Amino acid sequence: MRFICEETQEFYLEEYIPLLKKVISELDPEDCQMVELRFFERRAFKEIGEIMDITENNAKVRMYRILEKLKKAITSPKKN
Repeated sequence: MRFICEETQEFYLEEYIPLLKKVISELDPEDCQMVELRFFERRAFKEIGEIMDITENNAKVRMYRILEKLKKAITSPKKN
């Protein structure tokens, strides 16, 4: 059985995926790499730190800031 909220969730995902891809592509190369490592390769912060030659804590802080950038870009009104 499918619930309305599942259908609504799919609708919003379909709507936001292109926007999310665009926003990610506009990140700095290092930020883009961190997103790829964390969410597409499912790497731990410790691994990300080792790969990028930063501390685990720094990887966490940077990821938090990247996510804030992404949220802001997605939720802010579009400028013409």
